[in-house]
Amino acid sequence: MKIYFGHSRMTYDTQLELDAIWVIVKNYPEALIVNPNIPEHQTLCIKTMGDQPVAGKEIGYFLDLTKDCDIGCFYSYYLPLWSAGSASEVNFMLECGKKVFQIDLKEEILIPIIKPVESFTFQETLDKLVKHGIREYIV
Repeated sequence: MKIYFGHSRMTYDTQLELDAIWVIVKNYPEALIVNPNIPEHQTLCIKTMGDQPVAGKEIGYFLDLTKDCDIGCFYSYYLPLWSAGSASEVNFMLECGKKVFQIDLKEEILIPIIKPVESFTFQETLDKLVKHGIREYIV
């Protein structure tokens, strides 16, 4: 079984990311976890963006990653709204008829997501990442 682990770039390389992975492993110990925050995916994503990057353009790469996965497990840093990328992945997987879960770190459980989630726009998400020094503005 392959599980897509979607999460905001705000949580990349943090303890929150590790804690979320632990919750997935606790519930699906034998699963292969597809984490977009590995160098291979980051490099390939940059290559697919081409010479004219715009906020949100890279989402196509990550949506493609979800296609081969059986389940999606997502951690939202911004609840009740989601980052634009994570919301796109959640909603895409739901449209594909796949099981999708929200990772609850406090309870260490996976909560089924059964309807589309609401999010910030890609520009609003980018603004938050820039504000925290995680991304640079795309011109």
